[in-house]
Amino acid sequence: MQDLKLYSMADRMQISKTGVSVVEDYLRSVSRVIKVFNLEEHQKYQKADIDIAVITLNDGVVGFETIEIKTDTYKTGNLYFETVSCIEKETPGCLMYSEADYLYYYFVQTTELYVMNMKMFREWVIKNRNSFVVKNTSTKLFGEAGRYTSEGLLVPLWKIRKNFKLFEGQVILLRDDDKQAVI
Repeated sequence: MQDLKLYSMADRMQISKTGVSVVEDYLRSVSRVIKVFNLEEHQKYQKADIDIAVITLNDGVVGFETIEIKTDTYKTGNLYFETVSCIEKETPGCLMYSEADYLYYYFVQTTELYVMNMKMFREWVIKNRNSFVVKNTSTKLFGEAGRYTSEGLLVPLWKIRKNFKLFEGQVILLRDDDKQAVI
């Protein structure tokens, strides 16, 4: 069996909160975004794996978009696409069932935010899954109650960028000086 990286649930929750906060700040700076709603505590949206909703205004037309946010602290050059969230319970990975319109995947170390149409990106990953490395991670549950193991695909960022047109993708560099640049 491969060596598993072991994370604590508290660490994962803090990393997630960091990503959500960064994305919320970014969205509030986007001129077409009228309102940002954090939905993390709403059970209906938790089940649909949606973190944030925004009301937008594009050319006089009001819109509503939902967003799933993932945060990664590593600089491996890959995006971790979770296919199974808990191997022990055989539960699907969040990116396999999320009902969000968009995936915002934030890399803490590089301050890069990958924005992609969730449905289109998921279809592209599934179609190309045999070309990606399968990787497992393990998370220690709160207290000493045990751990669970997730499984996912390591999707190289260069492949994502090369195929952006297929899933409306873009990379936004979130700089400390509050300026954003689309890469």
